[in-house]
Amino acid sequence: MEKQYYYEPYSTEVLCQYKKTKGYQTFPYHRHNGFEIYLFLSGNIRVYVESNCYEPTPGQFLLIPPSCMHRIVSQDNGNYERVTINIKQSVLEKMSTSKTDLGACFSPTIPVPISLSETEKEDFVRICQQLNATLDSVEFGADVEANILVGQLLLLLNRCCRRSVILPDNLMPPLVKEVMLYIQQHLTEKLTLEILGEKLYRSGTYISRLFKAQTGLTLREYILDCRIEHAKKLLMEKQSVSEACYGSGFGDYANFIRTFTRKVGVSPGKYGK
Repeated sequence: MEKQYYYEPYSTEVLCQYKKTKGYQTFPYHRHNGFEIYLFLSGNIRVYVESNCYEPTPGQFLLIPPSCMHRIVSQDNGNYERVTINIKQSVLEKMSTSKTDLGACFSPTIPVPISLSETEKEDFVRICQQLNATLDSVEFGADVEANILVGQLLLLLNRCCRRSVILPDNLMPPLVKEVMLYIQQHLTEKLTLEILGEKLYRSGTYISRLFKAQTGLTLREYILDCRIEHAKKLLMEKQSVSEACYGSGFGDYANFIRTFTRKVGVSPGKYGK
């Protein structure tokens, strides 16, 4: 059955969650409408971020910008422990100053795992525990305390990112990366298995099987997701619904309206407003 959403928006300005699960799990590719801070604490996982794939070690974090496609695969039957924090752009803008851009740590390039020292990891977890309790509190001043904690967390992460970063091994097969890049660069053109096979000098069937095995998505699902994401960008640039439709590779206007509404949760017209 086709998944209803690839786009997972959240309404509150700050979310903080500690999660511990057990067993083999595959979390499908998705995107958010804000920034995500992800700290890996324990387990055996693979992190897929756009066309890259990494196996982080405990104590590493990723800073994922809005609309960045990502997913997690837990690879064994053990415990999988992590902390995720979601922050809206509005929070970064309110808390930054002319001298300190707290959003600087969220690089426009595809994020990679970054290591924390043991002390930094302990500080990170401590701040997150306090933040989680404060966000649920109705006591006087809880909102102010939450802002302070978010500021401390962002300062910690920005200082870590200013160090030299060791690039981890990218485990995504080169052919899958080539397929993703070709699709992204030719969204407005006809995209079929035959065309991809011809352009990349591989069997279309082989490409399809490899892509599904590595990403959990069919090629059709990935093409559709990329077209929806590009349409969202065009709508944010105040292009009309018709321009977003054909500018993102949809050949049928009515199908675009139905598909966009089903995937994003609102119609293209409402999203543009």
